[in-house]
Amino acid sequence: RFESMKRSKSEGVAVVVPASDWHVEEHVFKNAVNGKNSFDLKEAEYRIKRFYSKIIELIEWQNHLAPVVEIWHPLLGDLMSGNIHEDLSETNELSPTETCVFLRDQICSGIDMLLRETKLPIAIPTSCGNHGRTTQKMRIKTSAKNSYEWLLYKTLEKLYEGHERVAFYVGDGYHNTQTIMGRKV
Repeated sequence: RFESMKRSKSEGVAVVVPASDWHVEEHVFKNAVNGKNSFDLKEAEYRIKRFYSKIIELIEWQNHLAPVVEIWHPLLGDLMSGNIHEDLSETNELSPTETCVFLRDQICSGIDMLLRETKLPIAIPTSCGNHGRTTQKMRIKTSAKNSYEWLLYKTLEKLYEGHERVAFYVGDGYHNTQTIMGRKV
């Protein structure tokens, strides 16, 4: 764990860039929404790459005001749609397990880019959404035990285990409270 993430001095700022509600494998057909929108895996991959490149732009912009000393990148769930509704199981482009592999690759690519492009520590607290569940109905008490996303987070945590600039805080409960720059979040 990083000591810098516990301090309360205001010598710099933390950039907080949450990821949630990506629903990457969900296919939105243009003709089903009167041509107003469309979404598929190719678009998901494009948006995720743009998301991570915008973090670099945000850091560069913020550094002109106050130095950025750490990155907080919460993974807040519903990164996948899962098969919680019958129509999703019919139209999703990937199964839940395939979606976890897709997300692992995308998130690792983003984290690796942040590691290459900055010298900042990266804290990654996590929370499971309701779409990545393995059960038909939501469960609060055992949500992590029945979550594809929790498994994804544990896999990512293992991949970066021992990395001096990356710390995962994988939550087992509904909330995952952390202290960012001396403030409880």
